[in-house]
Amino acid sequence: VSSAQPTPTQPDPAAVAASLHEARFVRLVATASGDAVAAAGLLARACRGVDVPFQIRVRERPEFAPTDDELVVSVGTAGGDVSIAGPSSLAETAYDVADSLDGDADPVLGMAGVVAAGDAPSGELLEDAEAAGRVERRPGVAVPTADLADGLAHSTRLRTPYSGDVERARATLAELNLPTDLDDAAHRRVASAVALDATTTAGAVPAAADAVGDVLRPYATPDGPFATVGGYADVLDAVARSEPGTGVALTLGHDVRTAALEAWREHASAVHDALAGATTGRYDGLFV
Repeated sequence: VSSAQPTPTQPDPAAVAASLHEARFVRLVATASGDAVAAAGLLARACRGVDVPFQIRVRERPEFAPTDDELVVSVGTAGGDVSIAGPSSLAETAYDVADSLDGDADPVLGMAGVVAAGDAPSGELLEDAEAAGRVERRPGVAVPTADLADGLAHSTRLRTPYSGDVERARATLAELNLPTDLDDAAHRRVASAVALDATTTAGAVPAAADAVGDVLRPYATPDGPFATVGGYADVLDAVARSEPGTGVALTLGHDVRTAALEAWREHASAVHDALAGATTGRYDGLFV
């Protein structure tokens, strides 16, 4: 007897948009991930654009209790009246829904959600962002801050000898003799150094080579809340887990950048401390 669960079907964006537009009140219940919070934010912004009141809740294990006077939308899990649960990025699906609802969805937020889900932005989402001049591909590393030492030390998308240590990251960058204003050549030097550090440091596994590739050649965001799409995704994932209220405010477009970055730094420091202090043990039939 197979215990495999059926693959979630892709919801029809136009049908979901119609349900949102007709609702008297929309309750969005999202799982605690950067992709889900980005998706919920996109849907909420679209509701706001057509004057439909809404509420967002972020939960590790969402619970649903639909009532007659509200439309419950689950994001990242099954449940509620409408479910956005896959199989592609939740934010990508939400972007299509939002675009159908009010035609003014934020492609940068959508791209950040896609990256947080572990995917690469593509298709209409990427085309819309590029056509609007919201993103531009460049050499370098995907971090949320213009301060590279801060970004590299706190990124949870890579692991290097200076992860969790801003001063060590700053010393490493100083050895590269970078100009004050980074040009493409300088960004390439940083990317090369980071790639080497992530793949040759003690304890690095073969998968590190593939993982570090995901943070190279980022999409810069000239008018976004963070320096790159990948950095935005990293912050979203951190605040979704540690400070979901800040995450929701961020995706709704409120000016909480400072609070979000602080939460990201604290989350990243805890992550890297845990990795540095982790131990392994072998037991009867089990490896921990």
